[in-house]
Amino acid sequence: MAWDDFDQIAAKETKAHSAFITTVRTVLRIRTDFYSFLNGFNEDHDSGELSNIKESNPELFERLEKSRLCNIKSQSFSDTNIWYTNTAGEDNRFLCKSAYLLMSGIGLIHLRALSREEPCRGGIDLGVGTDAVGMSGMDEIYGPALLKAYTLESKISQYPRVTVGDSVLGYLNGRYWEADDFPNDEPWSSIADYENHYINSLRNMIAIDDDGACIIDYAGKFASIRYKHVLQLNNEHPAEVFSHALEFSKNSYKRFAQKRNFYLAERYSRLTRYLESRKQFWGDSP
Repeated sequence: MAWDDFDQIAAKETKAHSAFITTVRTVLRIRTDFYSFLNGFNEDHDSGELSNIKESNPELFERLEKSRLCNIKSQSFSDTNIWYTNTAGEDNRFLCKSAYLLMSGIGLIHLRALSREEPCRGGIDLGVGTDAVGMSGMDEIYGPALLKAYTLESKISQYPRVTVGDSVLGYLNGRYWEADDFPNDEPWSSIADYENHYINSLRNMIAIDDDGACIIDYAGKFASIRYKHVLQLNNEHPAEVFSHALEFSKNSYKRFAQKRNFYLAERYSRLTRYLESRKQFWGDSP
């Protein structure tokens, strides 16, 4: 449909125009959220493993910070947002920080969208993929990785949540450094501690939902600790953000149940159960 066609329809159908404007604003806010909060996740050096490395070997720490991070790229069309990154460099080093920033960022924008009454769903998976920047000059991902994530979003997620593919957990388990995987001396012990810190953080961001699906645990204990700092940097009260998300879910369930739309009511019932089970991690709103 061309823009001229839409303008003609919008002049007659104010509801269509309103829905269009709402959708565009929601998508743009979600895109903006991801990048505006990304920097907050970089300040994660107070944990034991990272602070020890930073203090004992600052030069190695800075090298690890740079070598375990690559650009998180984005692609979008219509109301769909896609973020992607490499998980391994050319020398097979694990780009663990990029993976953590990607998953954490997606979880936070999901929570904030719910608090604004803008529900969304998604999928995150690992697979073969490439971008077309060398051919077209544009960052566009192609390959099975995109299809796998889309399948999770469209077939498995079902209600407002972000499902995680089995290959993600398998990859993290395979990348974890066990004690006999490296010499017990520097720099290997520090490299292992650094990567294992992010692997454990990624594991802590994943939970099993009531249907057995793996999901980003965006309202869980670990996420609440990480997100509180980032939200406060943006002058938001974490408990209030969570409370708004829970209230929206409850009200949505009631509204659809009253309309006897049991299909959607059941979905918001599941969302409410998930949020209620995490309520103790967020405290009381002011």
